[in-house]
Amino acid sequence: FVNANLRRANLTKAILSDAVMDGATLDGALLEGAKLDGASSNRASMRNCILRRAQLSGRDLTKADLRGSDLQDANLNNVILNSAEVSDAMEGFRTNLKGARLERVDLAHSRMRGAQLAGACLKGASLEGADLRGATMNVHTDLTGASVEGCMIDRHALESMSNFGGLTPGDRMTMVIRDDVATLRSEYSGFLAWIHLGALVLFVFPYVWFVGRAWSVAKFEGAVAEGTITLLSALGRFIVNGGQHLQLGWSPNWTALTLFILATSYNLLRAILLWKTKKLELQETASGLPARFSLVGLWGWLHWAGRIGFYVNILVVLGHTWHFLQQRIPIDSLPRG
Repeated sequence: FVNANLRRANLTKAILSDAVMDGATLDGALLEGAKLDGASSNRASMRNCILRRAQLSGRDLTKADLRGSDLQDANLNNVILNSAEVSDAMEGFRTNLKGARLERVDLAHSRMRGAQLAGACLKGASLEGADLRGATMNVHTDLTGASVEGCMIDRHALESMSNFGGLTPGDRMTMVIRDDVATLRSEYSGFLAWIHLGALVLFVFPYVWFVGRAWSVAKFEGAVAEGTITLLSALGRFIVNGGQHLQLGWSPNWTALTLFILATSYNLLRAILLWKTKKLELQETASGLPARFSLVGLWGWLHWAGRIGFYVNILVVLGHTWHFLQQRIPIDSLPRG
């Protein structure tokens, strides 16, 4: 395949292990799930290729042109990308770059969240503005001489590298170092934790009070054989009817029911984030080391949803307050003088 013209070829799941493709043209080729491990593709033109889940382990891609290619979930373990053009190629989550040689590679502004960079050599690489949140590093990851201004990285990943991966204090000062544990603590710890707990108690209180009152009636006042409903049905009517007209049967108050569903979802989410924050705090206290945690993936979505829920909750509270303040009172009831 040396100097072969495979432009826009459909090579999905093709087995090309150890195939020599030096100087080949593969622009726009479909190589999703293909096996391309071993051998070399030096100086190959692979612009806008679809390489999702492709196996590229150990392949020599020195000076290859991968600009615009999709490498999401691709396995580039021990790949050689020295001086390769890979702009916009490293845009997927969990891209496997373990042991990859990425010297002088241009990864500026690339989105490499969750990338596996254990043992990767990024000497002299351009990582300006790159997003490395959730990326996995180890003591063998080397960033010596890399340009990292504006590069976003987790505190844990940075401290996982030996001597910060060769980055100088000046280099680190230009980076955006994220500590997602601190982010959670700023919103769900200390005084704010008590605010959240108080809000949870206030949310649960009316339903606990209703159940407790209904249970005391059933337990101590007795219940006749006719004209009764179960405690569960009574609670269901209380929720669906918005606490009104319970004796008339099921009469849904859609506004109250919608607010109940939103409030329940948000408070459940708030409880989960409070639990996670406290767990991370205890972990850091016990170990004396930063906890390995990143707001990438599931926890990032939950945190985002929690923030949205917080603002929606404020709007609901303001609405209830406005409704309360709009109640009419007789002028004569106001104090005189």
